[in-house]
Amino acid sequence: MKSLTFPTLVTFFIVVSTLSSCSKFFDGVVQEIEFPEHTPRIVPTLIVNDEAERIIALVSSSASTLDSEGPQVIEDAVLTISNESEILYSMDENNLFDGLYILELDDKLGMLEGPITLRVESPSFDEVSSTSTMPDKPVYTVDFQESADTINNVWGFDILDRYTFNIETTSPSSKHFIIKFYMKYIDLYTEEISDWETMYTYPSFDPRITLNYFINGVMIYEESNSSSATSLNDLAINIQRYSEYFTIVERKVVVEAISDDLFKYYMSLERIASVDFQLFSEPTLSYSNVSGGFGCFGLGSVTETIIE
Repeated sequence: MKSLTFPTLVTFFIVVSTLSSCSKFFDGVVQEIEFPEHTPRIVPTLIVNDEAERIIALVSSSASTLDSEGPQVIEDAVLTISNESEILYSMDENNLFDGLYILELDDKLGMLEGPITLRVESPSFDEVSSTSTMPDKPVYTVDFQESADTINNVWGFDILDRYTFNIETTSPSSKHFIIKFYMKYIDLYTEEISDWETMYTYPSFDPRITLNYFINGVMIYEESNSSSATSLNDLAINIQRYSEYFTIVERKVVVEAISDDLFKYYMSLERIASVDFQLFSEPTLSYSNVSGGFGCFGLGSVTETIIE
């Protein structure tokens, strides 16, 4: 009787292992994963600036990954906005409309001085709170150049208008900004003038300028946290010239200084959106400045410029 050689034994072992693996592959492999217990918490999102004529808040409950119903609107919440000495505004179930808490103001909100605290409570949940500070009004200059540049595309080329900003950064509370662009135009067929409509910017190679699709505008910030008053000068933002079927009659630039927490919240949303396109990426949570760990309370102040 012939004895088995070492190479034969190795080959036999590989064949047996392969057949065993194939069997497991077809039978399926079950890996039990334990999810941690989740206690639902209040998740408030309230973002407002000094020019607002209404305060709008979304208040929902957090939910576990295994919860098939997901987050639910909390319909019996009580919200208060206060400074260090008094309650400024409050909302309850009487302000709930289509899932949002809405408070109509008699006038624009105006500048809120000092630390501002949002508190949200509901009988079924622990109270949560967040404190933020409204930044000073943005101070800037803007220079508009019509047809300043062109860029090639698959159909030919686009003509670009350019807006160049110099934003003051001397205020310690105003370090992060949002810029949005709007236009009114005459339709050449109907000869009607439109309402204000958003204009969208081209991507920029300037590291201080970041497109953010959640705000329909651009985020402006200085990564080095420079204290120089000129660190946000010469910000060149390009916008495509629009269709030949209408004529722009008026342009508006809205610059908003935002609180540090609101800046971090918007940037986290942009990161989450980019991660969605990466198949094997780790899940990412949005930034929160609320005591319960979910939600955002953000404040801003606005300055507008009309460009005719």
